[in-house]
Amino acid sequence: MSEMIRNNEEKQKILKEIVTNLSEGSNIKSVQKQFKDIIKNVSPEEIASMEQSLIDGGVPVEHVQSLCDVHVKVFEDTLEKQKVGKALPGHPVHTYKEENKHLRTLIKRIKKDVKKVVKGNDKGSFKTTLTELRKVEIHFQRKENQLFPFLEEVNFTGPSRVMWGKQDEIRAMFKEIDAALKEDDMKALKAHIARLTKALTGMIFMEEKILFPTAMRKLPEDSWKKIRRGEGEIGYSWIKPGNLWDPNVVKTGVPDFAKVAAEARKARGEDPLSVEKETSSADKNNREEAGQIPLDVGSLTGP
Repeated sequence: MSEMIRNNEEKQKILKEIVTNLSEGSNIKSVQKQFKDIIKNVSPEEIASMEQSLIDGGVPVEHVQSLCDVHVKVFEDTLEKQKVGKALPGHPVHTYKEENKHLRTLIKRIKKDVKKVVKGNDKGSFKTTLTELRKVEIHFQRKENQLFPFLEEVNFTGPSRVMWGKQDEIRAMFKEIDAALKEDDMKALKAHIARLTKALTGMIFMEEKILFPTAMRKLPEDSWKKIRRGEGEIGYSWIKPGNLWDPNVVKTGVPDFAKVAAEARKARGEDPLSVEKETSSADKNNREEAGQIPLDVGSLTGP
């Protein structure tokens, strides 16, 4: 165990050195080459822990945020190879990923649409796609108001604080696009769309390769149930959540009907255990009438 801790501490130290070198102006390719062998087995959680460690060590969130795209690029090849656990339809992580599938389609579409607009064609189609793309805000709102607070409860705030800042950058990009459209500045519009699609693509990568795998390991099942129950108030981007994973179903996958019934009786001011008591008494009488003697482990039937 102590050897594993030393290895993890050493790896965290090296990961922090990578980001420090990048912040001091090191070339991305030189850093990748220098540390390729060392980080080949890095996990998403270690990347997230590195961000947390940097912030806890006094590095401003804005500084870590500015390096976020760069250090993710350094670890991109490694993270792409990581196996990510699957979540059932209805689980918050599954819903986020389904939204990301739709987001990828919209990113491809708006890249095509902006080319037409720059040439003076089909501005209506571009605006329609842009309107759909803005719905990513709902996706962001659920993360900020549902997922991030629960990560804070387990003292894991670094990655969510960094990602919140990146989402604010994306919000600012939409405003830049609106300004370019208003001024009919096609050159600026093309540049802003390129920045936006790159930022959104990067966000998807950070979510699916770092944030979600880490959150699934950090948060207990009860937290995910609370997150799921609170999602409806905020809403969803483009899709409806599945129902195979249900927060109102116990771990065995079977609804606890006895518990539901007891709660209903309690709400009516009745004895929550009244039916259970009646059933137990009736069962005992029936068995005695049938010549059965109740035992701790079953019953014994008489001749």
